[in-house]
Amino acid sequence: MKTFDVRALGLEIHAISGTEEVIVRCPYHDDRHPSGSFNVNSGLFFCFSCGAAANVNQLAAKTGGYVVRNDALPHTKLRTIDRE
Repeated sequence: MKTFDVRALGLEIHAISGTEEVIVRCPYHDDRHPSGSFNVNSGLFFCFSCGAAANVNQLAAKTGGYVVRNDALPHTKLRTIDRE
């Protein structure tokens, strides 16, 4: 299975929620406390604070990132991603 690369999209992982969801800061508002959820399998984003929703292509356009799919990483590997 392939997953979307969160970093390539210009997002920083702040937490892991389940096996597919990562918690990120929302690029659609001044998000001081990460309130966005990105599904690495489906490429769908939703912000629980402002209600913004986007697919992976819309998100890449907003962040200036790009869409990359990688071989799926085990859930434990997501936890070890370095924060830059």
